Amino acid sequence: MNKLSSNIDLTIIVPCFNEALNMEYAIKINVTDAKRYLKDFEIIIVNDGSTDDTLRIAKKLCKTYPNIRVVTHKKNFGLGAAILSGAKIAKFDLITYLPGDGQVYVRDIIAGLKKAKDADLVLTYRKERSDYTLYRKFLSWCLTILVKVLFGLKFRDYNWVHIYKKNIFSKIEIKSNGVFFLAEIAIKAQRLHMKIVEAESIYRPRRSGVSKTAKLRTVLKTFFDLLAIWFSLLYLDKKDQNKSK
Repeated sequence: MNKLSSNIDLTIIVPCFNEALNMEYAIKINVTDAKRYLKDFEIIIVNDGSTDDTLRIAKKLCKTYPNIRVVTHKKNFGLGAAILSGAKIAKFDLITYLPGDGQVYVRDIIAGLKKAKDADLVLTYRKERSDYTLYRKFLSWCLTILVKVLFGLKFRDYNWVHIYKKNIFSKIEIKSNGVFFLAEIAIKAQRLHMKIVEAESIYRPRRSGVSKTAKLRTVLKTFFDLLAIWFSLLYLDKKDQNKSK
């Protein structure tokens, strides 16, 4: 396949928390893919407080590839904080994030990139999740249902790769620094009547290690973040209603 478009320049944010076993392999594939499909690109590796060899490998990759930069958090702040750190220094107007565990590459989000020029936010979704346990499937289902019931959104997948117009981050105030960041930005983008579209993506099982999103601590934080956003938006809505009376 030839380049996706002569007009697509893309910032790729790669959040990493203890991904020393996966990151180098994933970055190398994404560099190859980006050269093949994009006009220009940069990769921003965000080392989110890793305690393994992630930072050392990231610095090595930075020396190897001129398109790579590294941002480091002194402690683990979460997925949302990592994406925001990358977005703050992004030089291109189109931004995506690809996890450092190598479960999705540039080649896997081509359908989303094709739609990104005409949207504020692209939510890519997974059809197959071959390594998901019943527990993880249940958690994903719960999030989708809660977002639908509490916020009225009817998209298929909130916890997968998004593609953003850079200015979305100056228009939306994000509260969550964890996994719920992904759903929160979709919720608030819809409230601002931004154009949100969906596109199918590929999901690949991890090569090694385990997912951090299914840990009880992360699940509880996501749930409490969801409730906090719901209450805050409910308060704003009531405040606006009182003003209009």
